[in-house]
Amino acid sequence: MKIVLAAVDGGMLEQLMLLLQRFEPGSEIQCADSVDAAVSLLREPAAKHMALVDSTIASTPGLIGFDRLVRAAQGTPVVLISNDRARSTVLRALGLGAAGVVRPNLQGVGLYYALKLMMAGETYVPATALDDAGEESNVDAGRYRLSKREGEVLRALLGGQTNKHVARDLGIEEVTVKLHLRKIYRKLGVRNRTQAVQLAMGMRL
Repeated sequence: MKIVLAAVDGGMLEQLMLLLQRFEPGSEIQCADSVDAAVSLLREPAAKHMALVDSTIASTPGLIGFDRLVRAAQGTPVVLISNDRARSTVLRALGLGAAGVVRPNLQGVGLYYALKLMMAGETYVPATALDDAGEESNVDAGRYRLSKREGEVLRALLGGQTNKHVARDLGIEEVTVKLHLRKIYRKLGVRNRTQAVQLAMGMRL
């Protein structure tokens, strides 16, 4: 596994190295201490599996620095590491193309699971952002005429679960989950999971 880590905190690098040594021996981490340095690494021809970006580097107004990194990544999943609990920050990052947002204190198996999830094309957001979503929302899920089951699938989507995990938790087949997702996307007027998560974070589910 090849990862670009844009961070000024040496502790974050140490934590990531220990994690990969445990779960992904032989992994390579390329470090950058600025947006410019990270952009240069991401533009190198060698393939990268993921880029992790500390908010202290990307915390320019409107996450402009983070936006630059997402554009430079050319499809490589880019993850924002942020302790900002504001739902608006999570939504802004997702809107710019983030694969997800993780807290700095997410460690061990939890962090590894989140990274693998995002590398598989899923979207991961902190549970605290989901907890606040319904309280701040003025959008009713009923407006989109979601069925009870579709609402359950959408809640699972918000939790960053894969189709396989959703199927297991709801006691249905994985192909049924995919059918529900197609209907959900159509009803919400979105094209993919990331857009569905963004919209769903503003709903009362």
